[in-house]
Amino acid sequence: MYSLTDKEVDFVRGRVIGAQVSFSHLADDLTDHICCLIEESISRGLSFEEAYSESSQLLDSKTLKDVEEKTLLVINKKYRIMKTTMKIFSLISLIMVSLGATFKIMHWPGAGILLLLGFTLLATVFYPSAIFVLKRENKIKWGGFIYNIALVAGIIFIVGVLFKIMHYPGAALLLLFGFLFFIGLLLPSLLFSKLSTSKSGIESAVYITGAIFLAITLAGECFKIMHYPGAAVLLFFGSMSLSLIWLPLYAIDSFRKTDSVKGGFIYLCTAMILFSVFNLLLALNVSKNVVYDYMQPGITSNNAVASFEDYNSKFANQILSDSLADSNMVANINTAVENSDKFCALIDFIKSDIIAISDGIDKLEAEKITDSYYQMLNPLENLKSEEYLFGVQGGRANELQAQVDSYCKTLQSLVENNKAENEFVYNLLTTYQQQEDYSGKPVSWAEYHFYRFPAIAILNSLSWLELRVRIAESSVLHHIALQSTNELSN
Repeated sequence: MYSLTDKEVDFVRGRVIGAQVSFSHLADDLTDHICCLIEESISRGLSFEEAYSESSQLLDSKTLKDVEEKTLLVINKKYRIMKTTMKIFSLISLIMVSLGATFKIMHWPGAGILLLLGFTLLATVFYPSAIFVLKRENKIKWGGFIYNIALVAGIIFIVGVLFKIMHYPGAALLLLFGFLFFIGLLLPSLLFSKLSTSKSGIESAVYITGAIFLAITLAGECFKIMHYPGAAVLLFFGSMSLSLIWLPLYAIDSFRKTDSVKGGFIYLCTAMILFSVFNLLLALNVSKNVVYDYMQPGITSNNAVASFEDYNSKFANQILSDSLADSNMVANINTAVENSDKFCALIDFIKSDIIAISDGIDKLEAEKITDSYYQMLNPLENLKSEEYLFGVQGGRANELQAQVDSYCKTLQSLVENNKAENEFVYNLLTTYQQQEDYSGKPVSWAEYHFYRFPAIAILNSLSWLELRVRIAESSVLHHIALQSTNELSN
């Protein structure tokens, strides 16, 4: 019977090892089995190339990996349990996350608990079992370090996504650490591991370009989530580079190794297209369409504030310029005007602070666009403005609520003898009415108007508050003037 030469045996062994068969001595057993089949075919009069071609289906990477997986399932009970656990909990957790997301979008009850349970199972059961299975099936250099980093980074990132969706504190920090682990530790260590086993220059180029462009894309996604400047550039460059540089290199390397197009390659191309489209959509400033819905209310309220401010100023100056005006009326009008101007100045101060911290610009620059804040760079930023309004020291929101109460009482004291006017001012400015959030939970006036909203929505709420102040001021000024006229007539 014909015996294969050492060179031919090494060729077959290389194909088996290339399929990443790494369990115990299975690679040697498979090599021996395939060599026996080839020798048997050669004994029937075939050449080595013909015999090898006849056995090519068995030498397919997917077939060899299936053999390894079935072997593991038969002889390794722990692996079998983890594989089953991974499959069951992947289905359960993904169903719960999908249902939770649907319930969240439709504002149905139960969304929070579905998302919480789904992401918890994803992070604590499915993902660790998936890493364990991957570790058993694929032996790579520095595998212990790489798989542990992947486990930690993945869990941190999954929890960060959950916290972001549920608006829990610490979401930004968790997501930032997750991205840092992926970009700073996992990708470099995986790259060096792959380069150490690379067999050609083009294969090394595939690994290097893939790691670099993926890191750039992930950095862009991180910048987008954290509202850092430069996110669009990173996303666009990273996605286009993956599609136009890395994917062709990978295709050339794959076709160099095999003559046929495998299903995995088609799936990878499809996934790459979807991934690139997703990132390019993120890179496009599609949020401007969302911002547009906030722009018109902001423009309307700011124009109304300016009109009332001008009208009230002219009305007050007309009365104050009259040398025969009643001294008590003059004092009351001055009180109303001074307190209104002072309170509106506080609102404008808070507006400029929010613009400055959201856009990362100087306070003087922010003050220039206080009345046209819809032109700000990061109108949908919410983490920094939320910290500013509801910080550890109570924040500006609670201080503003106290100032509203104080201003309301001041105006009411000027019209205390008129019940209708008193109630009108109270209804415009009260912060004591019971408020409920979207879930029906009772919340304070400050939380109802400013908590968990993007910067532009908060600025709109401040503008509407300023408008109510000017309306209340106008009504009180007219009441004071009318009351003085009636007293003189009597």
